[in-house]
Amino acid sequence: MQMQMKVYKMRNMETGETFRSHGATPQIALDHCSNVGQYEIIGESEIPYTLAPFVEALCRALPGDWDAEPISDEYENCSWKIRRTTDNLTLSVDGPDKFGHPKSYSFRLHAAHRPKGTGYVDVYENNQRVPYPSIKVGIQKSPEQIAKDVVRRLLPDAARVNGLVLKKLQQEEEAENQRFNALKTFCECVKIPVPRERHSNDPLYSSSIGGMSFSVTYDGNISLEFHSMPLAKAARVAREYREIQ
Repeated sequence: MQMQMKVYKMRNMETGETFRSHGATPQIALDHCSNVGQYEIIGESEIPYTLAPFVEALCRALPGDWDAEPISDEYENCSWKIRRTTDNLTLSVDGPDKFGHPKSYSFRLHAAHRPKGTGYVDVYENNQRVPYPSIKVGIQKSPEQIAKDVVRRLLPDAARVNGLVLKKLQQEEEAENQRFNALKTFCECVKIPVPRERHSNDPLYSSSIGGMSFSVTYDGNISLEFHSMPLAKAARVAREYREIQ
């Protein structure tokens, strides 16, 4: 049976210097010291197998209403996300596994997915990609102390970048509606069914009929391509196209 990992506070018996070591037993923690005989253990705390108790305590300590859920069981429940319910601002939380690694908690603005699964949302300012803000906090701190660090060091930047992400998602949704409305109008004019799905992750709607292929461009215009068309028909299309220019 795997023993519970603990963090031990160590003190140099000659200099009084303190630091932290980890191990399943006090002796293992002492073995991590370079001069074993000169150190003593003056405190200890457990490293949980799961972050659930820590995350729940953190949500209670943070201002406002927060909820939490694990991201994956792959790493012994050491990856979670917490969400502020008032505005859906979401943070990823990564912490020590059952072996006590790493010796810190990591917090990061949770990467936003586009609604239709077409990848993560990147935002830019002054033609530079804006990184998702993140911080690290030592595992020796209490949930209440860590909550204060999160509020002071992370939430202001996280809220700003999250606002940029939400703005971009809204712009993309508006552009998507514009493209689909253009597609619908075009299909009604030429009396063909409206294609409801896109190819792969391409944001362009496209389809074909007879000797003509078409797609909706990013700005909501229609791109047409003709192929395998008799000369007389091609000439007629070309004349009509020139007349409407």
